[in-house]
Amino acid sequence: MTESKREEKQRLLRELQRNQQRDKVKLVVMVVLLGTTLGIFFMAGESKQEPPAVRDVEQIRSQISLPPVNREVLALVADATDEDRILLEPEPYRDLLKMAQALLPAHLEVLGEPAPPFAELPARSAELRGQPFRLRGVLKAIRTLKRPPSLAEESWSWIQTEDGQDCFLAALNPPEDAFEPGDFVLADGFYFKLYSQSFDGQRVVAPLLLGRQLRKSVVEAAPVEALDFVLLAEVEDNRLGTEGELDPSGLWHLLNHAEQLAADPERRAAAFADAPMLDLAGLTELARSPELFRGKPFQIPGRVPHEPRFTGSAPAGENPVRFSRTYFGWLGNPLVFGQHPIHLVSGDYFQFTEEGARIYSGYFLQLKGYLDNQDQWRRAPVFVLVGDRVAPRGGPSIFGEFVWWFLGFACLLAGFVAWLARRDRAQAAVAARALRDRRQQRGSSREPAS
Repeated sequence: MTESKREEKQRLLRELQRNQQRDKVKLVVMVVLLGTTLGIFFMAGESKQEPPAVRDVEQIRSQISLPPVNREVLALVADATDEDRILLEPEPYRDLLKMAQALLPAHLEVLGEPAPPFAELPARSAELRGQPFRLRGVLKAIRTLKRPPSLAEESWSWIQTEDGQDCFLAALNPPEDAFEPGDFVLADGFYFKLYSQSFDGQRVVAPLLLGRQLRKSVVEAAPVEALDFVLLAEVEDNRLGTEGELDPSGLWHLLNHAEQLAADPERRAAAFADAPMLDLAGLTELARSPELFRGKPFQIPGRVPHEPRFTGSAPAGENPVRFSRTYFGWLGNPLVFGQHPIHLVSGDYFQFTEEGARIYSGYFLQLKGYLDNQDQWRRAPVFVLVGDRVAPRGGPSIFGEFVWWFLGFACLLAGFVAWLARRDRAQAAVAARALRDRRQQRGSSREPAS
């Protein structure tokens, strides 16, 4: 064999050895990539947010802009005797009544809706003077007064709470509605004093609140232990091409029941033990005949992104469950539901604080109309949530599906690379043996004859 052929064989052998080394590097990189992917997969779904810290009332007061009251002027108010209670001290009354126009519903909501401590008022009246309070009850009587020297109209209301406690509210603004005795109302105001006056010939002694306006309210509902399907049968879906509010009766009925289950894990588990896992076929049936599924429990797999357009909350307003806010989320799961988002609703008992793929437990309420980002009218199913849990590994979550597809592809690629490396090693071994045999043959052919 010529010198040039030997050099060519050696070059090929070195090239095969370099290829083998590169294959080893590829295998190491693939193992590291698989390990990283598995680590991400098994860490997914863990909570990345801590629950909000509980704040006390004094901390809240220091953080908000609560209308200031003049304590020095309020010190002139007296209500210890019967004579004191039939008088309204002009300067303190006018000063606090004016400042009460700045006392907004949001102030009382963030303070936790403090109610007047009726039993403690006679002993603590001076201490509590100027404090904001909220109460609800039945309107017993209402009238308009003009008080000198301004002769500005004042709205005076006599309210009786569900516990039978009497209270007065005086406001410069007219009532929110044309109220009549017997209506259920809400009063926010600063406590002024224990006051005595006659309503319809009846002398009443009660705490006097100075507020912004008498507002309408609703009676608090009893806990819903079992769903009322007669009530739910009256729920109507939004027609395609319209965007309406959620049915209030059905919504608050389901939210009330959901709150009871959320507080009792055993009842919740029993209620959803046989609940079907929603899939595209089930979603199609639900959209075709929503009235057949009203109030039915479902398990809904997917993820609610933590972005303002996908999750949020709003003030609940006056409602029979006494929630301060309602929370909503738009769930997506393209691998299960395609391009069909699902609308989730909850109350104070549940907030969308968990990241990652979840299984949500909820009751179907109705179909809600909306315009999508292509200006096309669509309808989304609305579910009232009870709670959620981490999606099981290998379940129908979008993240899990993508990971398993990736892992399968990675395993195939790793097997292919391993096969290439084994083939190259075999070829290198064959080439090395052939080169060694040729060298031995050349060596034996050059030995001198004996």
